[in-house]
Amino acid sequence: MNTQTNMPFVAHLEPNKVLPIIEQKNELLDFVSCDSSVNQIHELQFYNPLYDTLKDVSSNTQESSLNHKYHLYSENKVYMLSEGIEKSVEKQVFIKYSPLLDPLHYMIGKYDKQSSILRNMPHWRDLSNNKEVHKKIKDPNNSSYVDGFFCYLTNMMKHNHRFQHGLDFYGSFLGVQDYFKVDIEDDIEYLTDYDFFHSNLGKLFYINHDHINKVISDGTRNHRTKIKMGSSIKNTEMVFDTLDSTDVIIDIEDINVENLEEVYRKNSIVTDDGDDELDESEDDESSCSTESSNENNSSDEEDNIEDYSSIGEDEYSDEDSEDCPVYAYIKDYPVQMICIEKCENTFDMLLENGEVNSENGIAYLFQIIMMLLTYQKCFSFTHNDLHTNNIMYVPTEEPYLYYQYNNKQYKVPTYGKLFKLIDFGRAIYHFQGNTYCSDSFDLDGNAHSQYNCEPFFDESKPLIEPNPSFDLCRLACSMFDFVMDNKFVPEHRDLCSIVHTWVADDNNKNMLYKKNGDERYPEFKLYKMIARIVHQHTPSSQLSNPFFLQFETELDTIPETIMNIDDYPVYISK
Repeated sequence: MNTQTNMPFVAHLEPNKVLPIIEQKNELLDFVSCDSSVNQIHELQFYNPLYDTLKDVSSNTQESSLNHKYHLYSENKVYMLSEGIEKSVEKQVFIKYSPLLDPLHYMIGKYDKQSSILRNMPHWRDLSNNKEVHKKIKDPNNSSYVDGFFCYLTNMMKHNHRFQHGLDFYGSFLGVQDYFKVDIEDDIEYLTDYDFFHSNLGKLFYINHDHINKVISDGTRNHRTKIKMGSSIKNTEMVFDTLDSTDVIIDIEDINVENLEEVYRKNSIVTDDGDDELDESEDDESSCSTESSNENNSSDEEDNIEDYSSIGEDEYSDEDSEDCPVYAYIKDYPVQMICIEKCENTFDMLLENGEVNSENGIAYLFQIIMMLLTYQKCFSFTHNDLHTNNIMYVPTEEPYLYYQYNNKQYKVPTYGKLFKLIDFGRAIYHFQGNTYCSDSFDLDGNAHSQYNCEPFFDESKPLIEPNPSFDLCRLACSMFDFVMDNKFVPEHRDLCSIVHTWVADDNNKNMLYKKNGDERYPEFKLYKMIARIVHQHTPSSQLSNPFFLQFETELDTIPETIMNIDDYPVYISK
């Protein structure tokens, strides 16, 4: 059992004894050699520029990693140092491949003039490396670095303060992925409006979906010729040798991991020419019963496409190709591997399968509230894209979770599920005097104009700080259509009431729909308006809601597993 301590942890770097990929060349794992591996990575390194913001950074930073408890050891093993003894431990590992550059910007040519430097990896203060590095890859606020570092912080909360909702974090690496996989289903029409996309399809990237030919051939800018593409992607297996727990060195110039990938889902780029003020002509608040109306001529290019087609057979059958997701595979793409615990499934899946009702759903929401409340207290954290797919769970045999906050104690049934937040690529938080703000909010970012604050503050526009009410409202928007389908079913009515409250703005108008069923704020405008006109849904304010007051209790005996949020340190300042 972990021991809770009130002593603050310190984030620092330490020489990595597990995967000394910089200098050591002794082989521990035998990776299958594959001609076409989606997950194959090369030029791996520990360092990323966010490390420069930490205390006690020294010249060994290039070969050091963060001071977390467990480090990646193999596919299902991690390494830990306990009382000076090196041990390997069985763990289920999930690896997220997080892009260091914006994939859509890459596919429309925004980086074309800098193409020669896009795969150069950053080094500590540029020592021992005369290569120029793209400014986005050098930025400590790169959304990938911000994501990975907050995974680490939740891990430290788990192991230092016994905050059970923290993620186990096993390390991160930068590298170049042979084929980076990105979901472009919502962006294909946007992409096909650019000459660069058509000119480089089959050269720099390809698409897995034959049915999408029609979309491309019917696209704008006179691109009418049918383009031939590969149909799918073939999974590649990785073979591990028997592991000896005394071995701690590895050569990972190329790494291939089977079934440990996350497809990078890019938010659609939406042009919003409207201002930030409310439309005075909008209808009044919609009620709980509102329903949503909701082949190329170049022979060289064809040769390239044929080469790519070998990377992709049998993932989807021909008969369901029209319904399968649309993926782009980008060749030689800079990424960060973020290695975390493998969760069982998403909150979205539970809703989709009808496994959530008022009884368990309100208890699940209470877990989410306490996560947000804790991260806001400790790190002044906002997730800024919290929806039902960014909340996952792991099984637990504990029947209840126990919390203490503001000298009040809470006992919450788990229904066998312990929830955790994931995907912090749009997060804003503070740690040890530093502000970590995803560059999604920069001028070229996909969330630009949601806020207007440092370090991307535009002095010509009003200040809009991160909004602590944003996350619960955004979550409720993603739940709304799920729960409103059951609004008249008695066992769902209370959950419906909570969600309906959370989607309301400061004037009690529904943020999603007008009375006539039209969307009130389409697409990214919804994010902008939540940030500006929703201020009543902070996590801490929910504890006075009668639906959540049911969990308040007075414990005769304080369980060892209680998460005493009152005692958690505040990490915002130095």
